[in-house]
Amino acid sequence: MGRYASRLHRKLASRADSLPTEEPQRRPGELLPGGIKDIPMLIQEGLDPIHAVYAFIHNMATRFAEAVVEFTQDTRPQRAAGKALDEKTIQDMLKRPFPEKMHTALDAALDLMHWTDDLLKVGYPSARQGTPAAFDPMSTVAIHLTDEELQLILNETYVVRTKTLRPQLEEMGRTQRDITLSVHAWGLITSSLCAAGEGAKARKRAMTLAGRIARSLAEAVGFEKPPLEK
Repeated sequence: MGRYASRLHRKLASRADSLPTEEPQRRPGELLPGGIKDIPMLIQEGLDPIHAVYAFIHNMATRFAEAVVEFTQDTRPQRAAGKALDEKTIQDMLKRPFPEKMHTALDAALDLMHWTDDLLKVGYPSARQGTPAAFDPMSTVAIHLTDEELQLILNETYVVRTKTLRPQLEEMGRTQRDITLSVHAWGLITSSLCAAGEGAKARKRAMTLAGRIARSLAEAVGFEKPPLEK
């Protein structure tokens, strides 16, 4: 790979004189090309830095992959005829806006995490905005869980690291299936479920449970319905 990489580098470097070397200035809140939010914007919206970096890289990689697919589809006739694209055609194609981003499973998880964060925020008074609490975050909600769902929460969410909530859930699970916790605790579990699971099937099970909990919370406190995929 070394000699090929060096050859490619020399070829690209010889044509790089006209490329920009500085990032264009953007207005506050302005999105990147393709409607992508940068890392500071994601953090400002409530994501922790690690999740913000992960979401940003995922969005950039997804947009790049979609642009490559569109590019190959547009150039298929020329390539099938054995014709090379001229430089002006390539430049014109690169100036086109990115295709609309497809909604992925990660986007659904991030949407539900944002919704849960908004739910928990309105449960506390805001001195900055001068708004009272919309509900008592310590009020309790009973949600029916199967054995599998309870084990998922106990082993795949932040509950693993808790010293009081995990024993409390385990004790409830021995005698009942309607688990009663505060809205605040259910909210934290919902956010944690959005990032739980290894593999597509496990993540889907976690998101399905997170969505069911979110619907129960919204109904209990009179909050807007969660953004769930149909």
